[in-house]
Amino acid sequence: MNKIKLLSLGALMVTAMYANAQTTAHTKPTGYVTHTLKAGQFNLIGLTLHNPVVASGDIQGFTGGTQITDNDINFANVLTAGKTYILEITDAADTSLNGTIQEVTVWGANTFDTPQDLQAEGLAVGDKYQLRACKTISSVFGITAEGLLSGTSTTADIIWVPIGGGGYEKYFYHPGGGLLGVAGWKKVGGGSADTSGDTLSSGMIIQRRSPTPYNAKINVPDTWDVE
Repeated sequence: MNKIKLLSLGALMVTAMYANAQTTAHTKPTGYVTHTLKAGQFNLIGLTLHNPVVASGDIQGFTGGTQITDNDINFANVLTAGKTYILEITDAADTSLNGTIQEVTVWGANTFDTPQDLQAEGLAVGDKYQLRACKTISSVFGITAEGLLSGTSTTADIIWVPIGGGGYEKYFYHPGGGLLGVAGWKKVGGGSADTSGDTLSSGMIIQRRSPTPYNAKINVPDTWDVE
């Protein structure tokens, strides 16, 4: 079962009420966490506030184990194309499945797909779920990385995102020009590719290369403010 618990449960600390999908009213959490980024060092930050639930309900069927059906919701209307969503199983008959997390990037009118076969793991019709938008580099740190030092991979502030096994993906904001092309979020070793939509989980390290510290707020809904 550990293989399908892809993200820490601590990364989903904001909960919302759920009932029948046709009458569900989701609360919208608000608030912020302030982080002081100290100059010239590595700063560990966590994403303890998460996005509101956008859909929830009871599982009504499976196709091939990896496609889940809920006929009470039109996911094409409530989910945004191009975004990644986090599925959380909240109330399963097999209680060991509660808290199971999957990323969702593919959906239809009344279905969404999961990377793994949750039916084979014991998920059943009637089990409850919820979906929330996943945080991304640009949704947390801003389209233009306000307050962070832009530059190249050797001069800019670097966001270290753990990927398991002791490895990291490293991101920075490039102001544009040269081999890296237009301004935007880049990944070390990723060339000129836009990485603003790459997803974040529960924690990361910010390597502050700027000579000055600053306070930043991570808000719910997503915004990154400089105090």
